[in-house]
Amino acid sequence: MTFLDSIILGIIQGFTEFLPISSSGHLVLGQRLLNLNMPGNQLEVVMHMGTLLSILVVFWNDILSILKSLLNKETQRYVLTIVFATIPAIIV
Repeated sequence: MTFLDSIILGIIQGFTEFLPISSSGHLVLGQRLLNLNMPGNQLEVVMHMGTLLSILVVFWNDILSILKSLLNKETQRYVLTIVFATIPAIIV
């Protein structure tokens, strides 16, 4: 895989991660279109870690704000709502 291939796959990951369809599937299609044969899923894991890092950077102030106000009843309810809303995704 060349540096240009990595950049192209990173762009595909960035554009498709927040769509309600599989960004992993797009990475597989991108690898096929670039004629790359990469066994395993190491590239996908690294790409998803990059996405997580970008989310943490963008929302860092919001995350800190929530953590600092955890003693507030409204914030506790907000966090609890997020936890309950996440449970179906965990089960699936």
